[in-house]
Parts: sequence; structure tokens; C-alpha cells
Amino acid sequence: MKKTVIFFYIDYPINEKTHKAHFLLDGQKLSLTSIWNDQQLVRFETTVVGRRKEKIPMIVIKRPKEDQYVKVQRREFVRVMSKLDLAVHPFVKDFNPFTSFTHNISAGGLSFENSSDTLFKIDDKIKIWLVLPFSKELQYLHVKATVKRIENKQINVQFINISEKDQQTLLQYCYFTQVQLRIKGLKYE
Repeated sequence: MKKTVIFFYIDYPINEKTHKAHFLLDGQKLSLTSIWNDQQLVRFETTVVGRRKEKIPMIVIKRPKEDQYVKVQRREFVRVMSKLDLAVHPFVKDFNPFTSFTHNISAGGLSFENSSDTLFKIDDKIKIWLVLPFSKELQYLHVKATVKRIENKQINVQFINISEKDQQTLLQYCYFTQVQLRIKGLKYE
């Protein structure tokens, strides 16, 4: 009986510091992490077996056997580095609203620069107005959040009672941003 070898096709990996594509050699061993349909993060070992050129260049890797996947605990949502304008308003605690910018964002929360004199504490509730730039349009979101971590002037918050529609918009923005970074990385290499 002939064995069928199944392959995965992946995008060229992008160096997070340089945002440029990293080229892989045939036979090179890799340790990869992937998100599956059920949002489960898995890690596995594989080998580069070739390249394929479609609309974008792809790497061909050997698919491991089912027992070679290792499930990994992770954040609930993908987080991307992104500098977006936002406005912060009081929810319960009284302070003067102010504008600032994000450091990173996900469908579950974000971190922003505290550009005011407001002293935040863990579990403080705030309202955030946010502008998400997509390729041809802007999306405006108004979300409630709770402060989860404070590091100097950087405030990390988790969204609370966020609508499914707003969460989907945030997910789309994060994936859109990742794709744009990959395109830039491939373009300049």
C-alpha cells in the first residue's frame, strides 16, 4: 500500500524587527506554531520540502502525523502592534477625557499611552473611542474596558461587554494589519 504524504503551504515568515521575509532552505527543520479552526494553538516539528508560487510565494512543508501536534495555551485573540488614535473617557471614576494612542490591540483589549495626569488603578473602568483604518474606510468603535495592568505610562485594558459585531471588526482589523505587514516584508526583501 502506497503512503500519501500531505503537505502544508505557508507564507514566508516575517522577521518581527525588520519586517522582511526570511527565506528557508529545502531540508531545513522547523518548529512551527499554528492556529486551527477551533482557535486552538498547536506546535509541531516539520521540514521544508520546497516552494510554490501562486498569487504569493509559499513554502511547502511536510505535514506531521496526528500524534505529533502539541496543544499550547495562549491568549484568546491575536494581538498586533499598531499605533491608533483613541479617546479615553471616564466610566465610573471621574477624570477629564483625553486623547492618546495605542501600542498594540486585539479583539480582547489593547494597551495605550497614558498621556494625561490621571492615575489609573487595576480594575478601573473606562470608555474608549477608537478609529480603525482599513484599506478604503475608517471604522469607529466605542467600547468599555477595565484596566488590567499598568507599566509606567502604558495602560493595558481588557474590553468588557463588547458586542460580537465590534469584536469581529477588531479581529478583522488585526488580521488586516498582519497581512499588510507581511506584504511590506515580502515587497522590500
